Formats: sequence, structure tokens, C-alpha cells
Amino acid sequence: MPQAVQEQVRLPFAIAVGVVLQGIRIRLGRSLVTITGVVLGLAFLMSILTGQMIKTGVRAEAELRTDVRRMVNTMSSEIGPLKDRRIHLVQEGELEVREYRLLEALRREGVHFVGAGEGVTAVLVVGTAEPPTPESTRLVFTTRVSAREGVRSLQYQPSAEELAIQQQREREARTRTVWILAVSLLVTVIGISNAMLMSVTERFREIGTMKCLGALSAFIREIFFIESSIIGLVGGLVGSMAGALVAIVVYGLSFGLGRVWEAISWGTLGGYFFVSVLAGLVLSVVAAIYPAQFASRMVPAHALRANV
Repeated sequence: MPQAVQEQVRLPFAIAVGVVLQGIRIRLGRSLVTITGVVLGLAFLMSILTGQMIKTGVRAEAELRTDVRRMVNTMSSEIGPLKDRRIHLVQEGELEVREYRLLEALRREGVHFVGAGEGVTAVLVVGTAEPPTPESTRLVFTTRVSAREGVRSLQYQPSAEELAIQQQREREARTRTVWILAVSLLVTVIGISNAMLMSVTERFREIGTMKCLGALSAFIREIFFIESSIIGLVGGLVGSMAGALVAIVVYGLSFGLGRVWEAISWGTLGGYFFVSVLAGLVLSVVAAIYPAQFASRMVPAHALRANV
């Protein structure tokens, strides 16, 4: 009387994890290369997200620097090189932050602020009060708009056309950023998928042996999904931390670490970190779907005959 076919034993999850960890140790070099690809892709993603957040926080500082630089250039275009120029400074009322920064920039350019007298190239009027227009000077600067004749305002109001051009450039920059991010993440997925396929090729005999010993196709798929999840998780954690650190350091060198530190929204940064790690995990699992399916469908006899 024929014996009934017994049900195959489903191996526990811990056994699958052990098989995966042993495989990673054996193929450590290839695993590190795959993780490095994930790290680079996620570091780029996290650096872009963190940089956008910091850029928003320091936007006022960036605009202030641009405005001061423009005012310095305006003065230079009117009176020539500013080095060793003698400018009479008239202060009327309290100074704005922008005016403080303008005076600091002019001092760095080599301007000498002197009293009224001979040798004065121009007069710079700062403060909150309406400035007079001295008749004895060739040129008068002011950091406020003035209707008085002879006063050269350093304030600048962009036209509607210039604002439209600026908005168009910002849209183009966002489009380029999204495109670069998409390509970067696509390359990451392809790299992980290629590494998983190489892993299948290297483990033909191992997969065939496990299936001959009773391992189910689901178990074979499971070990590949676990391996890709570990790669994605480790790569996501390292890449996200590296990307955030790079963005903070780069903007810190430009605006000062103190100002950047104040501009960081830690809740938003934590959300970006979670999204970045999750993206690495999901992309790694997605990239492993085809290799896992390919490995699980292998015929044991064919796998054992393979000579790789």
C-alpha cells in the first residue's frame, strides 16, 4: 500500500536569517559593494532634502548677502575701484542690519570712512531719517529710496519680468533636481538587482541542495528578500546619516555652523531621515523581486548540474 506523501516542513524565519548572514559573511566583498551603491544613492537623496530645508531656513541670510553684494557692486560701478576710496559716512538714526553688513563689506573692500573735506569721493548716508543732498559732493549714496535730486539709491526693486525669470529658473532647478534624484535611485535599484542576480548565479548548487533537502520555493524567496532588506536597511541608515552630515557641513562652511544649526528643523530632518531609510528598504526589496523569483523557480537537478 503506497505511503502518503508527508507535508514539507516550513523552516522558521530564524533559520532563513542565519542562512542570509552566513551568505553575507562568505561574500562580504560583494555585499559591501552593493551596500556602498545604496549608501551613495540614499546619501544623495538625503543631502538634497536636508539642503533644501537648510536653504529655506537661511534664505533671509542668503538674500541679505546678495543685496549687500549688489550694493557694493553699484557703488563700485559709480565711483570705480573701492580700495583706498575716501567716503564720508553720514549716520542719521539707527542702522538696519543690512546697513551694518554694507559697512562691514565696504571696510573689507578697503574703503576709508572719513569726515567731510577734500578728497572725499562720495557721501554714504545711512540710518532711518531722510538724508540730505549735499551740494558739495559729486555723488551721494543712500540705502533707502529717496526722491531728492542727486541721491543715488542703493535699494533695488526687481521688475515683474525679472521676478518671472527668477521663478522660471527656480522651476527649472527643481525639475533638474527631481530628474537627477530619479536617475540616482534608478541606478541604485539596478545595482541591487544586479548584485542579487550575481548572488543567484554564485549559489546555483546551494539553492539546488536546499531544494533537494526539502526547502520550499517560498523559503528561497524569503532568504533573498531578507538579504536585500538587510542591504537596504544598512545602506539607508549609513547613507541618510552621511547625506545629512554633508549638507550641514557644506552649508555651515557658507553661512556658519551656528546659523545653519538654528535653521534646522529637527522634526522635519527626522521625517526626511525616516523617508530616506524607508526608500532604501523599499527599493532594495523591489530590486530583489526578480532575482528571488528566478531562484525560487530553479529545478533542483538543473541547479546541481550547473558548473559556475
